[in-house]
Amino acid sequence: INTDPVSTSCPDTEAAGAGTFLAETKCVRPQVKDDGTYEVTDTTWGCGECTAAEKCITPCLTEDCNTKAAAFMCHKYTKADVEGSLWVKDGVEECEASGCRMPTPNAAGQAGEYESCKVCDGSAKTDGICKECTGALCNDNEKHLYCKTGDANDAESALVTNFCTDDAMKQCKRPEISYGVALGTTVGYGCGDCTDGEDAVANCETCTESNCNSIPTDKHMCYTYTLKDAKWVVSEEMSDCVSGDDDKEECNMPEDLDVKEGYTAEGCGPCKSEDKGCKVTEPEKNAGERAALSLLVTVLPLLYIML
Repeated sequence: INTDPVSTSCPDTEAAGAGTFLAETKCVRPQVKDDGTYEVTDTTWGCGECTAAEKCITPCLTEDCNTKAAAFMCHKYTKADVEGSLWVKDGVEECEASGCRMPTPNAAGQAGEYESCKVCDGSAKTDGICKECTGALCNDNEKHLYCKTGDANDAESALVTNFCTDDAMKQCKRPEISYGVALGTTVGYGCGDCTDGEDAVANCETCTESNCNSIPTDKHMCYTYTLKDAKWVVSEEMSDCVSGDDDKEECNMPEDLDVKEGYTAEGCGPCKSEDKGCKVTEPEKNAGERAALSLLVTVLPLLYIML
């Protein structure tokens, strides 16, 4: 197909059985396919009717109306061949009327150049993996909302970042998290408001920036406990204890280091409901005998000096 056609006069057509001729009044051209190229089979560029309607524009009725589809500029995206690299804008290119498309920054795909001059493939559009648009430089992914998606108790590494398929959505949402556990079961990670039932509203958090609905990482420090030779042993150093949305910064410890039953909490956060041999402490205070020993080691030299 000639994508740079030359304007020409249309011949008259003979009226059926009348021996007279009528002026041709219709122009046609091939459709632009999803990949930005023109149809090349069962279609034509010129005067008359479409030979294959699904591959041809509706016949138009004014002179030179079957011109090329208007082109416009789209952002180009590239990704470096380095683990963890993101898709970043890298110049612009001219695209045909099929439109532009864009990836989320951390979308899967091999390193190199992203095909911006085409529409999204099948389920990629409905799932939000890819977003398409028409208009000059419309495929700027910084101007389109995308959110982490997944189930309530998914780990951060399992969450997938997708575009919000409804442009009316202006927020991302996630479940409220307390010490690594989602509160309630009706809220997952995704686009939209907290409106899916009473449980959802009570245990749901929203935000308005792209990719803002990450698992919260607010934390404090606690000692940890492991079972060794049927006795609970406290760690030498403290570790991060991620409380998430929970306002109560707590650590825990076994009530009796010599009793292995009734304690499974390991040191971070509140005691489990089933742990009857567990007690809660403030952050950094769950070392038990180690804390008392450390204090004694600190105080004894001072007492010696005073004496």
